[in-house]
Amino acid sequence: MQYKKDELRDTILAESEKEFLKKGYRNASLRQIAKRSGMTIGNVYHYFDSKEALFNELVKHEHDAFIYILNHHSDRELMSNTSQSVDLTVWKRSLRSFLAEFKPIFTNRFLIMLDMSEGTKYEHTKGEFVKFLNAHFLEHLKNQPIVFSPKFGELISKQLIEGVITILRTITDENERLDMMTDLFLFYILGIMGMAK
Repeated sequence: MQYKKDELRDTILAESEKEFLKKGYRNASLRQIAKRSGMTIGNVYHYFDSKEALFNELVKHEHDAFIYILNHHSDRELMSNTSQSVDLTVWKRSLRSFLAEFKPIFTNRFLIMLDMSEGTKYEHTKGEFVKFLNAHFLEHLKNQPIVFSPKFGELISKQLIEGVITILRTITDENERLDMMTDLFLFYILGIMGMAK
């Protein structure tokens, strides 16, 4: 019996990330992933039943972590010491610290899931995230004297997700990515809070 080795599995995942990032799910080749991993395609199938199973394993953590943030961000103590401050550096420091806890979601794998997953169960994830953010933004704005159109919430939700995609496509340094994500999310948080006053 052949034993599965964690390092071989990790190599397959690392090489598949490169392949999916370059070609997207539809055009990615398991043969190329096997070749780049230094093994036969049969050995890749020993670890993953199919290209889709490999893709799912590659992106599931990022998907679940982002859903967790969207569902639980208000449960956190993020704003407890921050909300009374008018100093933007305090806000930025707190938000950066919060996002750093979830840094694994701001990876190439997250980009692959959002923008290169056509043909997988994740192909509608970007739209699902937009719908969730839209509902969230409109919830924050619902008791305001000015009535905001659901289309407005959809617009800023799409912009936020596209901003995340742009950062992931153009910035490779992890710290710079985190700084840019912090600035992007801070812009939207303060904008929504400003409109909710």
